[in-house]
Amino acid sequence: MYEDFLDDRQRPKQFYFRKKCRPVVQLTKGGEFVKEWKSAREAQSYGYIAGCITDTCRGRLKSHAGFLWVYKDDYEELEVKGVNC
Repeated sequence: MYEDFLDDRQRPKQFYFRKKCRPVVQLTKGGEFVKEWKSAREAQSYGYIAGCITDTCRGRLKSHAGFLWVYKDDYEELEVKGVNC
């Protein structure tokens, strides 16, 4: 039994922590499209804070760094409905 546990522990960590990147869309406070990012992590490499971006996408914050941030799939839903962000 202990040997089975060790075998599981030796698997690559990516097996356990595989996450999908969720694209995000950056908008002005007026709702105009600025840029689409592959993920909040990609935007972080340009000086934004990934945690604040995801908090904005989830509605916990109103904006980050003077921009609105939404998940791409939510943005596309709003476009289809014709709602101005």
